[in-house]
Amino acid sequence: MNKPPCVGFAPTHGGFVMFSKEIQMVAVTEYLFGVPQSVPRRKYQITGSVTLYNWVESIKFLGLEGVKNPNQYRNSPNQWAT
Repeated sequence: MNKPPCVGFAPTHGGFVMFSKEIQMVAVTEYLFGVPQSVPRRKYQITGSVTLYNWVESIKFLGLEGVKNPNQYRNSPNQWAT
């Protein structure tokens, strides 16, 4: 069964899906307000089991700068190096 496309994401090379900043923020907000992780994952078709957790941690660590822009390609192998 094919799923309808979810507004707010764009396919990229390598089979990865990049979600818009808005989708990331809404999904994280729902999760932080107590919604079980499975609900926003299903609602926004987030297939990676750690994707939402990574968004939460990134936003906690970097603030709104932690929200990735799907139109901005980052190629920094030491992005998280201290």
